[in-house]
Amino acid sequence: MLSSSDVERIFFGCGNFGGIGSSPSLRSAGDSEDQALQLLDHARRIGIRGFDTANTYGGGASEIILGKWLHRQCPSFRREAQIATKVGNPHGCPQGEGPLSRAQVLHHLDVSLSRLGVERIDLYYIHEFDRVTPLEETLEAMALAAQAGKIERFGVSNASLADIKAVRDFANSGIASRFEFVQNEYSLLSQGTRES
Repeated sequence: MLSSSDVERIFFGCGNFGGIGSSPSLRSAGDSEDQALQLLDHARRIGIRGFDTANTYGGGASEIILGKWLHRQCPSFRREAQIATKVGNPHGCPQGEGPLSRAQVLHHLDVSLSRLGVERIDLYYIHEFDRVTPLEETLEAMALAAQAGKIERFGVSNASLADIKAVRDFANSGIASRFEFVQNEYSLLSQGTRES
């Protein structure tokens, strides 16, 4: 049985809302809005206060649905809820643009804030490293977002050990203290390691 402190550490994944993940070919699959709202209600009933989405899940539908649900909640719940979203998936970027360029990060952050109906993202992830944009540029965008009060913390997703070390090494003192999370796949069905 999970203790209340265990439940506080759980983030409810919203990756199937309006589609399955970020792939445009899977936007007709996944949970409908009604199903998603019921799942969110259930998550709240069992004590979950953390919710994880991405700007590209369901082509943006996931953030929109989560935002609608948050809007229906009481102010005290909205204040204590922890919202995590992501930027940098190539499916959310115009062709020819770097998904983690400064302009793309800051643009998608504003879009995410609007969809979610919040003033600040509690945890903003680099969804995937684009290998084109210099890491310093991406981290500069994260620092600007933090200075503007639009993000509280940031993390990385789908990251290798080398990615994590690079972020830690390149992050300046203003943003380094906000780098707190790594979100990688953990599955008994997929136990390979990512050391590169």
